[in-house]
Amino acid sequence: MSANNTFPTAHDADDTRQMPDWDNFIPPEPEPPDDGLAQEEPHLRLRIILFAHYHDWPDVLVSGGKGYYFYDRCDIDAKFAPDLTIAFGVDVKRIRARNAYMIWEVGKPPDFAMEIATRSTADVDNGAKRELYAELGIGEYWRMDPTGGDLYGEPLIGEYLVDGEYRRYPVHENAEGNIVSHSEALNLDFYWDGAEFGIYDSVTGERKLDLVETISAFESRWQAVESIRQTRLDEQQAHQAELQSIESERQALRQARLEEQKALQSECQARLVAEAELRRLREENARLREERDRRQ
Repeated sequence: MSANNTFPTAHDADDTRQMPDWDNFIPPEPEPPDDGLAQEEPHLRLRIILFAHYHDWPDVLVSGGKGYYFYDRCDIDAKFAPDLTIAFGVDVKRIRARNAYMIWEVGKPPDFAMEIATRSTADVDNGAKRELYAELGIGEYWRMDPTGGDLYGEPLIGEYLVDGEYRRYPVHENAEGNIVSHSEALNLDFYWDGAEFGIYDSVTGERKLDLVETISAFESRWQAVESIRQTRLDEQQAHQAELQSIESERQALRQARLEEQKALQSECQARLVAEAELRRLREENARLREERDRRQ
């Protein structure tokens, strides 16, 4: 993020200068340019997308311009701070604990560097930084111009290193009218839609979501899940109500049968009583006849 127009170059391996005490060295955080607000939104958007993309890759460092990259162990001032870098196959925890990327310790430069244009840094990005990144062997160098090309001459520039020199990746316009260029190192497609930068998945062709879109998508999925859960709860409650209705009908039927059984038992008892009374009356009537016949 530095706006300096020149960079120190790496010194020979047999340099006899005194080596700084790197073990006790606490690297400062790079100072943003005075007009850094111009790059804040695209920087945050792209950084979050790439952080999310490589979230499950433990040996991939995605750094958003918060630390320096040192390339000469004999010179503390031999450093640079890209707006965004990616390095594959590295000890991410050690680098973050160091709060710096020491190229001689890691064993290689980052594989990918990106700069986002501001008026104070555009010339450096196209000149001194580009030369340094090529000299150090950074495999891909990308430049994004939020003005659409006023600062870099074009909105989207991607380059790959061949024999120490950068060559351009081709750009094309897709069906949506976006300017697109493919990164071989990341196997992702960067695009400019005339207002903001974004990233496509080169395999699926799907647009990678930024933080706001990811949250919105999560909320939509949560609402869909909640809707399904509520529907199932409503169905469960309706089923429970149906079971309760069936049970109520069963209880009513059982009670009706009990009442009917009681009525039949009462009717049977009354019949038995009537029959007993009828037998008594007949017996009484027969006795009276016998007494009458004896008197005659």
